[in-house]
Amino acid sequence: MRATTLLAIGAAVLIAACSDEQASSPTSPRRSSGSVAKVVSSSSAPTEHAKPSPGFTTITQVESHTVTVGHGLTGGATATCPAGTTVVGGGYRITLYISNTTPPWITRSESDLANGWAVWVDNGPVGSTTFTFVAYAYCLS
Repeated sequence: MRATTLLAIGAAVLIAACSDEQASSPTSPRRSSGSVAKVVSSSSAPTEHAKPSPGFTTITQVESHTVTVGHGLTGGATATCPAGTTVVGGGYRITLYISNTTPPWITRSESDLANGWAVWVDNGPVGSTTFTFVAYAYCLS
């Protein structure tokens, strides 16, 4: 019972600490449960009415060429973002697959650390057949 009460109190303190309530003045100290939190004011800090900078504005999806991987083989594909863009994510799409067969193992689907998205597959499971796939990357500019 004591542990449950302590957990409930701890949760209430965390919820209160994480609330979105703003102090009445951005430079006044905030009080919570008798403790004082120091509010730091800086000319470079965003204000309540500040608009975010536009930053990236366009998302482009690029794809690799289609890769065919036979039973018992491995294969890979990389989708590379064009110059002036930055990769922020990606994935793969199987474009030809025979249903009721064993799917391939996706062994890698991650940034290639050179502004692209790399996908590697292993088509070695028993019951697998030839399939095709493409890698895709999401590029921001």
